[in-house]
Amino acid sequence: MMACGGKYLPRQYEKRVSKKDTTIFTTTNTATDSFRVQYLGCGGLLIQKGKDKIMVDPFFSNPSFGKVIRLSNIKADTNTIDQVFKTLAYQNTQTCLISHAHYDHLLDVPYISKHYFNHQWSIYGSETVINILKSKNLQPQYLHATDSLASNDNILGTWTYTSKDSTCRFMPITYSHAPHVKLGFINMTFFKGNYHQQPRKLNKVQHWKEGQTMAYLIDFMQKDSILKRIYVLSGGASNAPIGFINDIPALQTKKIDLMVLCVASHEKVRQYPARIISAHTPHYIMGVHWEDFFTPYFDPGYKKAVRMTNVPQFFDKTDQLQYQNKLLMGKPLNTFTFVF
Repeated sequence: MMACGGKYLPRQYEKRVSKKDTTIFTTTNTATDSFRVQYLGCGGLLIQKGKDKIMVDPFFSNPSFGKVIRLSNIKADTNTIDQVFKTLAYQNTQTCLISHAHYDHLLDVPYISKHYFNHQWSIYGSETVINILKSKNLQPQYLHATDSLASNDNILGTWTYTSKDSTCRFMPITYSHAPHVKLGFINMTFFKGNYHQQPRKLNKVQHWKEGQTMAYLIDFMQKDSILKRIYVLSGGASNAPIGFINDIPALQTKKIDLMVLCVASHEKVRQYPARIISAHTPHYIMGVHWEDFFTPYFDPGYKKAVRMTNVPQFFDKTDQLQYQNKLLMGKPLNTFTFVF
């Protein structure tokens, strides 16, 4: 069944979308340990282990499908953002990672940085992401381009530590965005392009150009040991071997505990997500960017799938890889706690 036009999931699949916060127990480690991942909707995440917190792609404004296809002016829905942040344990989140610069990943970031972090939020993303944020008058010393830091074509990138005691680090991985439309052999991805300098106007949907899409490998550390590893690929569905890190020897010292995968447009990329899952065999997978983010954020229609994406087929693909009990999907604001 194709989940087009924001249709509800079939009942047997709807039951597999978590309605409440969930605790996952695993016995892969002898020591008791845990981390939390809260799904924020679209590609957004709030990841926490102990005192370390990282936010990824926070987006809550959800302009309507009509506005998007008409290429209308859009702006952050500050009332909704404020309502969401009343529920979030966002305090002391020092780092924000941006996968790419499309509006559904970046539109809300300027308001969040100004009103909840007093501009003192370290934000990482591509050159395009950074130039857009500079045009919104964010303070340059807290904006960091990741292009030169990223792993690319099996070449090891650079680790960035988010805390003074080196308990959390991340590495950007060069990634790509799936086509929005696939017609035979013709692939169409909207709003492509880069900003190599600050743009002048960013009110219309099409002005939020993609730039270079990034994935992020996140490690929680204790001294020189990696305690937990999360690989976030929330910005798109890439053709193999883009985003593969299994051929980089320096990154093979720790198995991936959680791989976060974009569900939207998965059927428009051959052998996705099967090849990237099989190559890395993570302990768990979290499917994000699956729900209809063209509806109001607090609308009960959030059980609807994003338009033109076959969510049941994504479940079926992972089931074939024996991930029936290891694929996690939640509604926005659901929290998954992993206890080892």
